[in-house]
Amino acid sequence: MLRKKYLNELGIYQLVENDILWKKYFYGEYSFKSDYEPQIVEIDNKIYYELSIALRDDIFAIKEAIQTAFGAELVLNNEETAFLCPFSSIQDLKNHMYETYTKSYIDYFLGYMTVIEYDSSLYIPDVGGVYPTREAVAVTILKESDTNILFSVKYNLLHIEGENLNVNYSAVYKNDKWVLDSVNNV
Repeated sequence: MLRKKYLNELGIYQLVENDILWKKYFYGEYSFKSDYEPQIVEIDNKIYYELSIALRDDIFAIKEAIQTAFGAELVLNNEETAFLCPFSSIQDLKNHMYETYTKSYIDYFLGYMTVIEYDSSLYIPDVGGVYPTREAVAVTILKESDTNILFSVKYNLLHIEGENLNVNYSAVYKNDKWVLDSVNNV
């Protein structure tokens, strides 16, 4: 019974996929394509890039998954070159992140990831981050109870031949759903 409660599509497998979508978004991986650069603002002599989503070929294949993970509809900009930032403020962003993460993890993550709000949109200082494409090859449950799960996912890093990455996740059951409480590379 317990395994079915967290191994179904609304459980830890989906949380891991949602976490990957969120991380790619925050690392700016969706922001650029060869003929599109996100809107830029300069504040206090620093350049910030809008967290928009460029219309790359692969975006249409994962558009529904992004909308589901973010809990927000993607809307095209006027030029139809990108989807607008789906969040109007940091509080709006946090409200949507609660579907995947606990408050403590969101506070931790946004404590080191600089996100600013400007003109009803969100911006980050640099979109040069790298979040490697990965494929889960094994999941191991390390510890479990009715309200907590510690599990490890072994990923094959698809663009780095022969390289794997292990990530430990902690999830808690709150308000009739599982949410991630920590994510740690090991």
